[in-house]
Amino acid sequence: MKNFLLVSIVLFLAGSASIAQLPDYLPTTGLVGWYPFNGNADDESGNGNNGTVSGATLTDDRFADVNSAYNFSANSIQITPSGAFDLTTFTVSGWIKTTSTGTAYETMFSHWIETPAGSYDYYGYWVGVYGNKATLYLADGAGGEANIQSSANVNDGAWHFIVGIYDGTAGYLYLDGNLESSSAFSMVLSSTTTEIGNDYDSEAFTGDLDDIGVWDVVLDQCAIDQLYAAQLLHTGVDVQAVCDSLTWIDGNTYTDSDSTVTFTLVGGAYNGCDSTVTLNLTINTVDVGTTLSDYTITSAAVGVAYQWLNCDSSYSVITGATNADYTATANGNYAVEVVSGGCTDTSDCVTISGLGLNENSLGQTFSIYPNPTKGKAMLSFENEQNSVIINLLSATGELIQSNTISDADRFEIAITGPAGVYFVEVLDEVKGKSTLRVIKE
Repeated sequence: MKNFLLVSIVLFLAGSASIAQLPDYLPTTGLVGWYPFNGNADDESGNGNNGTVSGATLTDDRFADVNSAYNFSANSIQITPSGAFDLTTFTVSGWIKTTSTGTAYETMFSHWIETPAGSYDYYGYWVGVYGNKATLYLADGAGGEANIQSSANVNDGAWHFIVGIYDGTAGYLYLDGNLESSSAFSMVLSSTTTEIGNDYDSEAFTGDLDDIGVWDVVLDQCAIDQLYAAQLLHTGVDVQAVCDSLTWIDGNTYTDSDSTVTFTLVGGAYNGCDSTVTLNLTINTVDVGTTLSDYTITSAAVGVAYQWLNCDSSYSVITGATNADYTATANGNYAVEVVSGGCTDTSDCVTISGLGLNENSLGQTFSIYPNPTKGKAMLSFENEQNSVIINLLSATGELIQSNTISDADRFEIAITGPAGVYFVEVLDEVKGKSTLRVIKE
């Protein structure tokens, strides 16, 4: 066949059968065929230039996605109608992986023929590997050929991105986003055979191919860079995890998680090209709900950090109140500050009322300490009591225990029930009664 070849392949990642679903970094102007090999050899440009698989088998692509590339070994994908690729200018791109060695021609994409057969007069274009190097081959059908190659070998078993371009006066070969070589050339194309992984002369590729694209226009350096670096630079993902809301680089404020918003930074890429950024936003929310049972407030958040606050004292911190629930020791308004996932929020204030002395007809001073208590509390009177009854009641008023003391000014109360709110009722048959609230932690 030829002495050298032009490799041009355009990177396409993902897609469906309509242009509306092509990746936003994929150039669509002049797109003739796009073959991302998503389980088949269909042309997903929407032009219907589908491929017919002949022996090639689906395999993993460079991202380890299953059935997203084709493995070739003496087989091919034929494309019809072939005339769609009779182009006066073109760009061909694709990804290759091979460890094949030697001097054989190995086809990535071909649109060429020998006419007449045996004449060694070729016309068309061919992209692939020859002598272990990426190659673009152009032929005018009258003995004229241009052979354009990379300086580096590509048979190292790694994925490489090849682009071949013809602008009507010269051919250009790019490897992994870089211009490797060019050559002046003039040719006119007519109908010939079109194949992926093989060609008219059975110059089969050995290895994996993926994301083959063909345009009838010349892609510029920015477009080539964008295709090559789509997963690294030009379609970068801005991962954000924030509390409540985010005002992004597009000037909009987002309050819900979103992974579909994109923004184009004009000249924002490393080489001065436009750069498309996708926002991957997670809005972290804090559960600040509460429930109230008797005089105990419980946070609805689970497995987070808590700090209870006194709303009536400018939301001052209540020392030691860092559990999921808080039992108030005095009437007032209370809230909980919750810290979760790096976010902090405060609940609405909850009103506690009805605590403390309900009745006090004894006309004397007495107290309970410690309050709150771990289980035992001392009831202390200002004066010695001749005979009083001391009742311990639950928060709902149920009698738990009753004791009578005589000629004493103090009495130790043992609360054996669960943590919560209790009431101590002091009864004097002559002077009346008083009720105090006590909390067991």
